[in-house]
Amino acid sequence: MNPSLSITCPDMEKLFSLFNGARMGKILVVLDEAVDSRDRGMNNKMKNFVTEERIQIEAKGKDIVEVRDFSNYVIITNNDFASIIEKNERRYICLVASDHRVGDKAYFKIMVGKLLNVEAGCHIFHWLLRRDISNFDVRDLPKTEYKKELSARQTDNVVKWIIDMHEELLASGDSNETSMLSPVWYRLYIKWCRERGGESKIHSLAVFNNIMNKEGFTVREKKIRVNGVRKNTKLRVISRDILETNLSDYITINPVGHASDDGDDIDVGDDVDDDGCPLFL
Repeated sequence: MNPSLSITCPDMEKLFSLFNGARMGKILVVLDEAVDSRDRGMNNKMKNFVTEERIQIEAKGKDIVEVRDFSNYVIITNNDFASIIEKNERRYICLVASDHRVGDKAYFKIMVGKLLNVEAGCHIFHWLLRRDISNFDVRDLPKTEYKKELSARQTDNVVKWIIDMHEELLASGDSNETSMLSPVWYRLYIKWCRERGGESKIHSLAVFNNIMNKEGFTVREKKIRVNGVRKNTKLRVISRDILETNLSDYITINPVGHASDDGDDIDVGDDVDDDGCPLFL
């Protein structure tokens, strides 16, 4: 692309902070290894620039001017951890570039020779003009598997624990429901954080419950018997089927049928902890 219409930048601040005149009139803005998922402030600015139709441009030593923004943004990186993709993110499409031709200089030399000329440009331009885009919606972006993977990397550690649980159930082939009180699930979460998750931040029980509810793992009222006594108790129910339904924003769904709940009493017998919590149902 004409250098006057595009820019490649390794530093977001040069484009999105003061003195951002370099963005003026650019159709394509390429951010090369310029995104850091830890910089929430800058990433929020990036989200605004992607969606806003007008921007303010301030060149050094000149007054601020407001112009329409026709820029298209491309973020390229070799590091998954740099992702700013979160759950329900609608601004980006995420793709993995094939490494099949890495280092194949002869192949790319042929491609450059065939494509970077006026004749090829005319054919591509003609092909683009003939495409029917009457039903095209630029905001209707596909949710690729890579996008799900990136959102899982950026999510809360409670969700990471649930995703790990799903992987264990897949490995074991277990499709049964497990119903336990919230404090018991919470203890399993703490154990995972300390032993496997590598997580230094452990949420309180209240925050844990809020996240579980938000992700769709709400409590259900079930009839249980503890030491022969029948009572109604609110339990969180998890199964492979429930996990795959609620985690569809993070994982690929593998349908395994629907877990049933016929409403029958659950007899836990003496399988309770010191607080009377069912250990496993």
